[in-house]
Amino acid sequence: MSNPSSIWQLYRIFVFIGGWLVTLIVVSNWSTEAGQAAVTLVVVPSELETIRGERIGQLAALHDAELNEWAWEPETAYMRFGITGAATGHESILTYTVPVSVELTAVNEMGLLVNWRGPTASEQRWWWEVRNVQTGQWYLLGDNTNGQTWRWTTWSLGIPLSPVEVIDDERHLFIRYQADNNSNESALDQLVIELTVNGVPSGTVTPAPTSSPSGVNVYLPCIAL
Repeated sequence: MSNPSSIWQLYRIFVFIGGWLVTLIVVSNWSTEAGQAAVTLVVVPSELETIRGERIGQLAALHDAELNEWAWEPETAYMRFGITGAATGHESILTYTVPVSVELTAVNEMGLLVNWRGPTASEQRWWWEVRNVQTGQWYLLGDNTNGQTWRWTTWSLGIPLSPVEVIDDERHLFIRYQADNNSNESALDQLVIELTVNGVPSGTVTPAPTSSPSGVNVYLPCIAL
């Protein structure tokens, strides 16, 4: 029996739907034996609420990883998260909207992709949590323990809960970003959700427009060349 062959393909498509910019990112692994594609869906944040502290920069800066090593320019490529006032630490909540075209039962893996820089965790701990929408509790995904001082570090943090536990009826997923003291600040160059979807049909998948002008990344089916 011959081994199945696979072809990896990456696409990025920018379109306007209903006046909103929608970014289509496709990472497809097509198995010629199975005849179905495993697709990685990248969902960018559509809303950001800062509860404690302050933030500087545009939400669109979190869509792509643009910086590495010790780079700090251009400043438009990232967002800064800091401390202000009498409140202790920092707390921001980001909302991600999963397109209605994605069947939650077909999602078998979820993760948070982070490109971060800031102080060591011993000086100021920063961490990421996902909300269980069924219980209202926050589940720890990871922190900056392994980060180098003010050097861009990339993490892929797995989300061990099921899709129905973290995606509500309005297709929203929530990530909380926090710090525990006022000693410093941090920066984020990327903070996106990755969903791995198996058994994607060969028919057309139509992305639904969102209320965010910065867009949401969705997928289209791929055909191996």
